[in-house]
Amino acid sequence: MLFMEPEKGVPVDAKSIMPKFAQQFPTSKTLGIMPRSPKQVAIADEEGDEYISPLDVSQWSAFSRAVYDLVDTVCRLTGITGPLAKPSANIFQRMFASRRYRHAADLAQRPIVVN
Repeated sequence: MLFMEPEKGVPVDAKSIMPKFAQQFPTSKTLGIMPRSPKQVAIADEEGDEYISPLDVSQWSAFSRAVYDLVDTVCRLTGITGPLAKPSANIFQRMFASRRYRHAADLAQRPIVVN
């Protein structure tokens, strides 16, 4: 199971409901909690005529890192090898990831690095 972080203002968090799901579905595996990133998704959606992935908007945001970790976990559990390695980032890239790109147009100037 994959849980999603609740929207702001929702009093129930994923950690409080995880035990209830574990009781109801004892053979299931919990993959984690996906953080919400409405700004990152909205920036990716700015370009209406072409597809821009939210992962390309901010490669090292909490949301993107969670997606990369989820893919790695699913690949490991199913015994398959992912086509690309998870991108790596230094401490400064991780610290300032959410501030780096505010508009989809900024993506044209960003180099894509996959290690």
